[in-house]
Amino acid sequence: VMKRSDFAPLLYDLCTLYFTDAAYSGLTAVKRPAPYYQKQNPRYLLLELAKGPKPYDSQTGLTATLPMDCLTDASILGLAKSERSLLVNFAPDFGAVPESLTGAEERMLVFSMVNTLCENSAIQSVGFFISGVQPETFSGEIYWPGLFYPMK
Repeated sequence: VMKRSDFAPLLYDLCTLYFTDAAYSGLTAVKRPAPYYQKQNPRYLLLELAKGPKPYDSQTGLTATLPMDCLTDASILGLAKSERSLLVNFAPDFGAVPESLTGAEERMLVFSMVNTLCENSAIQSVGFFISGVQPETFSGEIYWPGLFYPMK
């Protein structure tokens, strides 16, 4: 007897990621093929977001919101769901990334992650931690403690 799980590596669906334009003026939703069992996995979504825009995405001409190679699987120490909030714990090396960003770049960075994680799931807000502690600020533009809600 064959089961759907026997074909899991061959089955794809679309996940939604958020990228920005070159002027960092707003976010655009992009559909990207993903294994059907990963399309709502927060770790998978963050790693796909870190890859930046790809030619096979539903929209072209967009800009990555995460600096190149700033987020790897090892950079995500843990993920936890608390009621309808997702808590994301990053490694200390991620904390150095936003310090080099402008205010607009930092806003697009945080809201691209939040919008991506809250799309098509039971998550309504996201909290970010670095080594278990919420950072105060990076560029001075955004106050990071607390929860972020999607920017529409």
